[in-house]
Amino acid sequence: EFDAVVLTNEKATKANIVENFFNHLGQAGADDIAVFYFSGHGAEEDADEVFHAAANKPTLNTIVCYDSRGPEGITDIADKELRYMIHKMTYTDDPSKKLPHFVLITDSCHSGSVTRDADAEEMTARLTEKGNPREWDQFIFKDKLSREDFVNAKSLRDILPQGEHVHFSSCQGAELAYEVRGSGVFTSTLLEVLKRTSGKVTYQDLYSRIRYFIKGRFPQTPTIHVVDGDAKAMKNYFLGGASENKGVRVNVIFNTKDRAWLMDMGALQGVPSIDPNQPITLSLNNSENKEVATAKVVAVMPGTSKLAVDGDVDIKEAYSAEVKGIYRDPMNVTLQGDGLDTLKAEMESKAADLKAVNVEMTDDFAAASYVVEVKDGNYIIRRPSDKRPVVKELAVSDSKSIEDILKFLQVIAKWEFTRSLENPKTRLRASTTGTAPVSIDVYKAHDEFDDSQDELLVAGEDGRIVISPDDLLRIGIRNNTRNKKLYCSLLAMDMLYGVDAGMIEGEVDYIDAEQDLWVWEKDVVPLDAAIEDYHRAYNWKEATWDLKLLVSTVRFEVEELKQDPLPAPSSETVGSRAIKRRSRPDSEDWCTELVTIVIKNPDYKELA
Repeated sequence: EFDAVVLTNEKATKANIVENFFNHLGQAGADDIAVFYFSGHGAEEDADEVFHAAANKPTLNTIVCYDSRGPEGITDIADKELRYMIHKMTYTDDPSKKLPHFVLITDSCHSGSVTRDADAEEMTARLTEKGNPREWDQFIFKDKLSREDFVNAKSLRDILPQGEHVHFSSCQGAELAYEVRGSGVFTSTLLEVLKRTSGKVTYQDLYSRIRYFIKGRFPQTPTIHVVDGDAKAMKNYFLGGASENKGVRVNVIFNTKDRAWLMDMGALQGVPSIDPNQPITLSLNNSENKEVATAKVVAVMPGTSKLAVDGDVDIKEAYSAEVKGIYRDPMNVTLQGDGLDTLKAEMESKAADLKAVNVEMTDDFAAASYVVEVKDGNYIIRRPSDKRPVVKELAVSDSKSIEDILKFLQVIAKWEFTRSLENPKTRLRASTTGTAPVSIDVYKAHDEFDDSQDELLVAGEDGRIVISPDDLLRIGIRNNTRNKKLYCSLLAMDMLYGVDAGMIEGEVDYIDAEQDLWVWEKDVVPLDAAIEDYHRAYNWKEATWDLKLLVSTVRFEVEELKQDPLPAPSSETVGSRAIKRRSRPDSEDWCTELVTIVIKNPDYKELA
């Protein structure tokens, strides 16, 4: 059932908002969807110093209530208070407990010293005075969390863990959220996209369409991120349900500012630079999934690509397309040994589909990145230089195994692409010679509660930092340029081919010149679980954990790069492990950095 409480104007007091959040939304159970939607003024206030260590700026973002900032001394709802309310609804220490699906939508200015524009046609901003730090007893959690609790906590996550939710915001932190004739641009666009799609749209597609509809009209950039959630959440339908994931799907929208058709994938998502001999073409489908035009990629930017469109299209409409063959440097796979005739025939029949996801068969063992063979009645996938399987073995007798092998190879190929992604033609330069434009700084925490004792760990020429399983790390990202605001995302890539973008809140964030951004709000990263049972069973000398940093001068998306890990292997062989790097398509205005954390296996036994 749809059950809404609407608070407008004089009803939208701070007390009413908080009370209805807990008493109304708090009724949501495991199979329910809870939505908190705010449209109004956004502002900021100076933050208590206990919040400084976990933030990029010494302020709190706030939403302005009807009665806040008045003579009665009622404060705005601060971001930490909103985090507390969401936490109470969506966080549990019990992994088996099901919680409601929570969606937060904020159509308000998050820029700090300004409110929304009252009339975007006049572009006249009305300033809101920045508030002073509030007394602790003015926080709604004053009776549950003391200031001393925050002082003594090793990080904000330790005292106030974030609950899992999806957050839509109408603009970035340094932007205005515009209105036209009393209607928020973000809200109007959201409603228009939902109407055109009959509400049948994924979070990722909804975000992409809103962003590009607004981009050509107003200087605000909507954002979306899944907070502490599953990597697959962006593929779910808006307000519940799961969508089909068929290959690499893109949105195509006309950008009125650039007077060009754009698709929401670029160099950072695997689109190669233009090659006249191998053009990238796609078919555009309307909202009824009917093909209406064809298109060709004519320019590649960091997060988007420009298209030349041929067909009956409307610049006011959004279109979808499926892109194939964007990964040009294939991952070569060879089949070795007996018992592979059925698998070989299946791979040959699907050669075109495999090539579209960057996988190609080869008979040249020396040219192969991975080997598939049969051992003890199982299909195994391994590297050419190692006899040990890299993922779970699959029984030859199981009719589903060949299908699973092909899925595994696709996941591995995508992981290899992401790991080796680089831009040799980048123009980004650090202010200090010999330093990367943006660096990954890894610190060994000798005391998890006192970062003043942290020891900076320096990677070797091979980009590896060797540590022990019981070490605690703190990880920071440093913008080493003198005058560039840069966007970045830090991907955590594990040995089972999982790619997680959740190390930075929002998955993509910006860093001002010569500033730092801390992973997990400066909380320590424990590695005691990095040595898994299969590392011990196979006598791995070490486990590795790759940190891949993506950097761009413009905002980009990482959704297409994320993936869940594959199942671990379960039988025993011996050998050594090697990783192969390959060159990647180039573009401008972006760069990458790679650091490999190497965790020594304390149970490793040197072989004779």
